[in-house]
Amino acid sequence: MLSHEASDWIRANLTIVGCVIIGLFTICLSLSAIIKAKGDKARGRKSTRYYIIYAFCLLISWAGIFAGTYLTKHAGDVATGNAEKRQVETQHKLAQLEDRIQTVLTELRAAKREDSAKINEEKIRVLGSDFAQWAQSLAQDGKKGKHILAELRATLAQRQMDEERKEVHAQLDRSDKCYKIFAFAARFLEESVRAYAAKSGNTNITIDKLQFPENFFDARARTNAYIHLGTNVWTFSLTTGDVTPSVFDMTYSAYHPYFKIVFMKGDRQEVGKFHILVNGAMDRMGFAYQASPPLPDPATINQKYDLTDYEAKIKDALQPILQAQLLQIEEP
Repeated sequence: MLSHEASDWIRANLTIVGCVIIGLFTICLSLSAIIKAKGDKARGRKSTRYYIIYAFCLLISWAGIFAGTYLTKHAGDVATGNAEKRQVETQHKLAQLEDRIQTVLTELRAAKREDSAKINEEKIRVLGSDFAQWAQSLAQDGKKGKHILAELRATLAQRQMDEERKEVHAQLDRSDKCYKIFAFAARFLEESVRAYAAKSGNTNITIDKLQFPENFFDARARTNAYIHLGTNVWTFSLTTGDVTPSVFDMTYSAYHPYFKIVFMKGDRQEVGKFHILVNGAMDRMGFAYQASPPLPDPATINQKYDLTDYEAKIKDALQPILQAQLLQIEEP
């Protein structure tokens, strides 16, 4: 019984046993030095005897130290394996516990929903008479309700038509105010090219007339006109969209129509672009010009103006632009 308990204790405390063995045989190794010293002093057979004992002590000591080291290392490996095993077991138990908790929560939610469903059914049962009364009132007042609904739809449709008509009137009003500005710019362009053709004797020039729609905001009414100067083509049009360069801080919407001239060489390469824009309040206009080469300097063109004497302002901006573009046409 006692030996069994001792054996269990040793297996449970291998690290301590290993350390004790290492300590004892380390002492034995130290004492072997004393035996060697005596052998060094002795003579004859006595010296040989001391050396044999010394060699035996060395062998036993190193064997004991090796055994103690092995037991200590084995105890560490066993402890590490047990720890990993306990960790795996703990994680497995935690996973099982989490599954049980989720199962309980799922059952609890199902029970709550079942209770809520029962409560709702009881409330619906209590309201049964109200449903019947509501359905009876609906059946009795159905024709009246449909008549009210039809009147409401007609009112909304009429309101929408009035708003659309109002918007169209506003667009037509703005179109009329823009027309005088854009039409003057188009006519100035046409007559300037005709004057150039008459003085230069260039007969290889054709000029289209730009037809302005009644409503400038009608996307279906977008229109272009062309001036052909030999192989060069100038396009002038009424259009919408973003403008580059922008006209500074001028309040302008990309949905508002504007007048544009695009200058292209014979290879259809764009060499210039000029815009006339009118702001939302219809009290100011702006010019946006860019060209390659930049003649005249766009900084002298890209300005904002009030609408007073707009004809002179358009003339002062367009004349140097047309001069620069016509000079490029005359280049070989």
